[in-house]
Amino acid sequence: VVGSGPSYSHIYATGLVYLYWMTGEMRYRDSILELNRNIIAGLNGPDTFSEIGYQSLKKTLVEIKKKVGKAHDYETVYGLEGPGRASGNALNILLDGFLLTQDQAYLEWAEYLIEQCISPEDNIEERELLNAELRWMYTIFLKALCRYVEVKEEVKQYDQGLDYAQEVIMHYAEWMLENEYPYLDKPEILEFPNETWAAQEFRKCDVLAFAATLISGQLQEYFLKKGKFFFETGLEHLY
Repeated sequence: VVGSGPSYSHIYATGLVYLYWMTGEMRYRDSILELNRNIIAGLNGPDTFSEIGYQSLKKTLVEIKKKVGKAHDYETVYGLEGPGRASGNALNILLDGFLLTQDQAYLEWAEYLIEQCISPEDNIEERELLNAELRWMYTIFLKALCRYVEVKEEVKQYDQGLDYAQEVIMHYAEWMLENEYPYLDKPEILEFPNETWAAQEFRKCDVLAFAATLISGQLQEYFLKKGKFFFETGLEHLY
């Protein structure tokens, strides 16, 4: 099962952070920290022989299905491996945990997750990010990564983790600059070509706009121009 709670793809905490800050209600804080424990447990991996056996069997079945052409690599979409919706949500929750507690351990887990999912040395073509139905979610992770950079800068942690994240953002933004397109330009490859696809263009805009803040010169101008294009095209398609 890859959908519904407590799937990593469907966990969100930032709204609870704001509620806690506004009200002081401990149940909101406790809920955020509980979600963080869930993420950290997932990063730690199975801790019983039965769970190890179950996970191994599940992965073996997926590999068999992939070899006969009946399965996709959902682990990189719905799991904590690769830049996707689940990993992006998980990264956001770890950042929420840090903002609530100022506990450095949450940032350390965030950095572990980032390095597990993505690298500035990635061969992006191999990730098949233009397979829109399965891979549109990579921008969720990139937006969370941009937020990680903002948090690190806010607390003045100018270290290897920050450098790594900025290099990743630049690497992927340059690929987006050359390869990304508005999803509704190719409705024939989408199962349901509706307005939700138009909304995804704003994520691309955000990532490119953030990448533009990391540099100067002509490449910065290209990022801003392409980001504006996605924003305006998303609005047009939404209307």
